[in-house]
Amino acid sequence: MKNRILLFLSVLVLGLNLTSCGDDDGPSTSGEIVGKWELYKMGSLIDGDEELYLHQHVTGCTKDYIEFKSDGTLERKRYGVVCQEVESNSGIYVKTGNNIQTTFGGSTPTSGKIKELSDSTLKVYFNYELEGIKYTSITVLKKA
Repeated sequence: MKNRILLFLSVLVLGLNLTSCGDDDGPSTSGEIVGKWELYKMGSLIDGDEELYLHQHVTGCTKDYIEFKSDGTLERKRYGVVCQEVESNSGIYVKTGNNIQTTFGGSTPTSGKIKELSDSTLKVYFNYELEGIKYTSITVLKKA
């Protein structure tokens, strides 16, 4: 179940349409997205507050990551208990301003809102609805 939740959050992060909050006092969103980003924290927005938890990488293994390439393609990899690759997906992304949309294989595009994009941090909010209730999931990546 934990793996399904992590997979769901990873998919959301990679494909959601990102837009800036327009707040001049907030974190920068003008960094470069191209590069390799390791999963760092995941969580949700609860009553307006971010509830974030460290992503658990397997000790001694390659860290789970997403790589955004300059040609508009991306790659996502996740590693299991004995350091074997348990997930590998390729797709495309489109970043327009603070909006990002990702598509893996023939799946439905996912969109999110970039809340922070600096030389070291990428934070994305994803809004979704489940059984009539609206949620915001958060994924934070660190530049590898």
